[in-house]
Amino acid sequence: MILKRYINSEILKSSLAILVVLVLLFVSTRFIKYIQYAVDGTISSSSVFYLMSLQIPSVAGFLLPMSFFIGYLTTLGRMYAENEMAVIHGVGVSDFQLAKNSLPLAMGLALVSGGLSFWLNPWANFEVKRVMAEESAQAKLGGFSAGTFKQSSDKDSVVFVESRNSEGEIERLFSVSGLSKEAENIEIQLAEKGKIQQIEDAESGSQLSDGDFLVLQNGVNYQFSKQSGKWNKTEYESYFMRLEDDRETEFSVRTKGIGSFELLRIGDLKSWAELHWRLSAPISILILCFLAVPLAKTQPRKGKFSRLFPAIMIYMVYALLLMNGKQLLESGRIPQPLGFWWIHLIAMTFCLWTYRSNNNRNKNRRRASIAAKKGTVDV
Repeated sequence: MILKRYINSEILKSSLAILVVLVLLFVSTRFIKYIQYAVDGTISSSSVFYLMSLQIPSVAGFLLPMSFFIGYLTTLGRMYAENEMAVIHGVGVSDFQLAKNSLPLAMGLALVSGGLSFWLNPWANFEVKRVMAEESAQAKLGGFSAGTFKQSSDKDSVVFVESRNSEGEIERLFSVSGLSKEAENIEIQLAEKGKIQQIEDAESGSQLSDGDFLVLQNGVNYQFSKQSGKWNKTEYESYFMRLEDDRETEFSVRTKGIGSFELLRIGDLKSWAELHWRLSAPISILILCFLAVPLAKTQPRKGKFSRLFPAIMIYMVYALLLMNGKQLLESGRIPQPLGFWWIHLIAMTFCLWTYRSNNNRNKNRRRASIAAKKGTVDV
């Protein structure tokens, strides 16, 4: 029990430290992306940290098996380098018994991974889609970039909003439609080429409840007529302006944002592939618990990290097989009942082969040692 608590505590500390570092690295890339969205005015600056926090469960659930595997390898590698493992084997603890001692820790982490994969991650993905859709819809007004010029997604127009209050009412809107980098020559040439066609200047405005129209008050509208080659000026007290129809603001949820029970109800190929993908994380933790012990075995003089790189390459092959298996299951090239079980079976078979190879190697060493001792005695 003392040995079990000692090894499990060391593995847990190493795994959590590695998990925190990896999560920070992966989330930082998303943070840069969201900062760029905020600079472009697609989302508000206040939503950046909320969106980034929603990425943590998804990233943590994906990286937890890898963090546990690397933490296990580094812990055993250090024990081999400091000759602690020689003492543990000397008291009769085999590699398989060592893996069994770590099985409760692996089961606990598998439950955490399952909770993230089946419940928290779908909610987080759904929430990201919802927030991005709402922020993109609000960005049609340029409200998140008040005081700056905001270009439309098709780069055809620019809108400037001086200010906007909490109720959605804006003050001083200026809009130009039909912009182009070739904006030169005289007005008639610009109009014939489909360049500047309309200029809008209003004192105030507010968005309708459906979000598709903006009601402007006390403004002036300039439109260029291709027939006459002149600008037409219209002054108004109230004017309905249609907002940009941006398809990216539509709120559509992919399978990763759908709840697990809903995926079971749908039951199509993509739903089954997503369910097997969510199930693969906790199963892989249990398999890696047994696989890490023989892969971490090293000689003291080689250092505690000597077997880390080959072991990580083996894990990457396992992870790539799971990713390709998801694509094969979604395309219908493998039957639904088979799922990812054939990949887990390959991993378990390789795990058993490593144990058998290590046992045979140990038996040969003992035989050679006994033979050497007999030879010494005969001499």
